[in-house]
Amino acid sequence: MESTISTNNQKQIAVVSYPVFDPSSIMDDLEIEVMDASVIQIHNQQDYEKAVEILNKFSGFGSRCERLRAEAVAPLNEVRASIQSAFNPIKEKIDEAVHGLKEKIAAYHQEQERKAQLEQRRLEEEARKAREQAEEEARKAALEVQALQESKANVTDEEMNKAVEKVETAQLKVSESVAPVVVAETKKTKGASVSTKLQGKIVNMKLFLNFLAEHPEFNEWIKINESKLNAYVKATNGQIKIPGVSVETVATVRATRRYI
Repeated sequence: MESTISTNNQKQIAVVSYPVFDPSSIMDDLEIEVMDASVIQIHNQQDYEKAVEILNKFSGFGSRCERLRAEAVAPLNEVRASIQSAFNPIKEKIDEAVHGLKEKIAAYHQEQERKAQLEQRRLEEEARKAREQAEEEARKAALEVQALQESKANVTDEEMNKAVEKVETAQLKVSESVAPVVVAETKKTKGASVSTKLQGKIVNMKLFLNFLAEHPEFNEWIKINESKLNAYVKATNGQIKIPGVSVETVATVRATRRYI
């Protein structure tokens, strides 16, 4: 196999040699053991010992196969590692620069969003005050109309119309007392896009776990590290009770002899 690597405008030719693997060197004997393993039934000590013997033969086949595979791919891995080491510094610089720029762009975008939210709250507070003032003016104007209607004195049409118009004007102010929507001043730029999303952050593990205990339908949110759990059970010999956890003895079969 030949591989060409270009560096500093110079071509270096790397010729990679590796041993050719012939599957038949293992496959014929393997097929026999596979057949024996598929038909064997363990009913007595003799069957048990025979099964263990076959198991250890498979362990030997596996070791031999792995050794031949490692020998075959070792030269290719060396060339791959050499190529990778040449590109790693470049990729690291690119990744570092891109990460830094993305952080700055995201920070600017978030700052504009924060300013927009502050401005939105300010406008909403102004609108609330204006609405309250307009509602008070409308209330007073309505009382004036009511007073005119109940007045025993002669009230001209012009006076009544002005009073009604005052009520209508105040009611219009109430309906118009709505804060405008503030949009963050971040203009779209060709070549990049910034999107926002909501995400949860656990700030109190105890409360979070209590919630999961009460809502088992959300248990898929967490993944139990069973290897650490089992290591703790082994270290304590299963003597320390863990609520919700049962301690079980599991048999593990391991080949101890290899027929190569």
